[in-house]
Amino acid sequence: MSLEVLNINFQNKDEFLNEINGALFHGKEVKFHKKELSFDSIETFKRVMSQNKLQILMAISRLKPESVYQLEKSLLNRKYPHILKDCRQLESLGFIRLVESKGSKRQLRPELTFAYDIIKVNSKNPELIEIFNISLRSNRVLLEANAG
Repeated sequence: MSLEVLNINFQNKDEFLNEINGALFHGKEVKFHKKELSFDSIETFKRVMSQNKLQILMAISRLKPESVYQLEKSLLNRKYPHILKDCRQLESLGFIRLVESKGSKRQLRPELTFAYDIIKVNSKNPELIEIFNISLRSNRVLLEANAG
């Protein structure tokens, strides 16, 4: 059984600008992967990816809430404005999308940008590679792999 992975990679500003300039002025192809997000450093990633945001990602993956309000009800220790703020940040970073629902009450439904099971934080140093289990399926697969 394979798992869908969202890769977190690191690319400094100069590398990113060189890649864009190459595409604009030299006709080189720029690769933007749906299954990859880039940050300028691991420190930046750790600053923005709090434990609360990881809990939100896990809740979205596992509970499939119909609204941010429903997400708040599943995360008992957090208030709606804080959850909404974190969801907006996760959306701006590319981890989720907030879809406006149609109906009498305009609500925002949080969903993962694609059905990823794991977030893998890549590093040139193998000791710094981190994996975050997001879905229930990833927990099952990893438990089976460790048992067998």
